[in-house]
Amino acid sequence: MPAAIDYPSTGLDTLAALEDHHFWFGARRQILIDAIARNFPAARTYLELGAGTGYNARGIAAAFPKLRTVASDPLSGPLHIDACDVPFENAYDLIGMYDVLEHVADDARALGQIHKALRPDGGLLLTVPQHPALWSPADAHAQHHRRYTARRLTRLLHAAGFEILTHTSFQTTTLPFFAARALALRLTRRAPAPKSPPALLNSFFAALMTLDRALIRARIPLPLGASLLIAARKSPRPSESQGGQT
Repeated sequence: MPAAIDYPSTGLDTLAALEDHHFWFGARRQILIDAIARNFPAARTYLELGAGTGYNARGIAAAFPKLRTVASDPLSGPLHIDACDVPFENAYDLIGMYDVLEHVADDARALGQIHKALRPDGGLLLTVPQHPALWSPADAHAQHHRRYTARRLTRLLHAAGFEILTHTSFQTTTLPFFAARALALRLTRRAPAPKSPPALLNSFFAALMTLDRALIRARIPLPLGASLLIAARKSPRPSESQGGQT
């Protein structure tokens, strides 16, 4: 069966060249670690789908030494787990997909498969690109199927059998710069190769995203931002609840 996650074929090489230096990857990883600590402190088994180079999985494993971590990606050969055909049931306390769901054509099916693979009351942590108005040639080049709204994603999660624990935007303080870039790309119809900003600008954006992280940690909701984070908990589907009765 073909992989359900659509990535450029050079995706892992590109990520490996960026992750240790680009402001966004480090900031997002810290936001994820905070979200796990707040929402899923008791988790002991963790599956990451679309894990890429393993950058987030390594950081999460280091932050939570008691968390048994499995990382899978469609570009990593035998370690691939198809997001639309997850071969587990009631197996994991926590599943993460970080800027992956937008690469999946059938996102509703993927969420249903994740629901199946989670243990009762298991958790799902997602990040996705937000605001369809920010669509640009960079999204098409990255093989995104969509950018989300919070309303659309929460509806999909509820339909798949999840209870929303928290959701927040991030890339909020950098949003004006991101919006200007998206507009410029649309006007020029250009999809530039991913690369780190110049060092001073990279440091400036890193400082801005540190402010995003501080606001989220202070439980201040961020309604706008180029990215969206949602933490959700598995709720039994009605048929599952009835099936458990004797």
